[in-house]
Amino acid sequence: MLKRLASVLALTALVLGWGVPSAAAQRRPARAGSFVRYSVQSVDDLVNQIQNDPAVAKRYATHFGTSSEKLASYFRQNLTVVTLKSPVKVRTYFISKNGRIASKQRVLAAGRQVFATLAGDLLIETDCGNPVTRTLPAVKTKVKGTTEEVPPAPAPVEVLTPPAVTAGPETAEVFEEAAARSVEVAAEPLVEGVSAPSFLQIAEAVAPALAGLHYVQTRKAAPPPPPIPEPSSLVSLGLACSAVTSTRIALRRRCRMRK
Repeated sequence: MLKRLASVLALTALVLGWGVPSAAAQRRPARAGSFVRYSVQSVDDLVNQIQNDPAVAKRYATHFGTSSEKLASYFRQNLTVVTLKSPVKVRTYFISKNGRIASKQRVLAAGRQVFATLAGDLLIETDCGNPVTRTLPAVKTKVKGTTEEVPPAPAPVEVLTPPAVTAGPETAEVFEEAAARSVEVAAEPLVEGVSAPSFLQIAEAVAPALAGLHYVQTRKAAPPPPPIPEPSSLVSLGLACSAVTSTRIALRRRCRMRK
């Protein structure tokens, strides 16, 4: 009776051992040269080792040039496991015997599972966790089943300032009068249903005054024309010269007659 009971217990333990894998079997150590300490098959496995193993976190942070916290967040939000449909030639990075990061060319066979971004960019090998790139692709956000890239910040708009307009003392009054008219137009009370005057309307009101300023400045800069003598003055001058000549001739004749 006791022998039968012992046999049943042994058989039950053997069945349970086959049906439930042990913790050591679940955390299989990774091969030499791997970035991770234990084999990784899912994104959660990779993120958990980065968050809980300082050595693994330092390797990834050194390779990608960012903090382990940002890497864990990036991997959790943007990575997924994909199966290669055809062989892919990549440069894989691994840990050398002296503890430094080295690289070599490899061909990943078809059917191999790798970690890739939501946009399809290959990033890390499964099992060993070795990266196949030096930089992280652009951040993607998953919205309603589609991937959408975060838009960049808008470029600053350059504002051009027009040159200042200077006016002489003679044109200041004209300019002030035009400005006063524009202010009066802008300051008129609004009537219900009628909008305020636009910038084009104010510009049309000020444009004639500015044209007058330009005309006054141009007229002031031009030199005055030389004076032209009137025809009557020329005639008077000619008659005076003729009278003097006639008088001299008459005086000479008188002098000769006396002699």
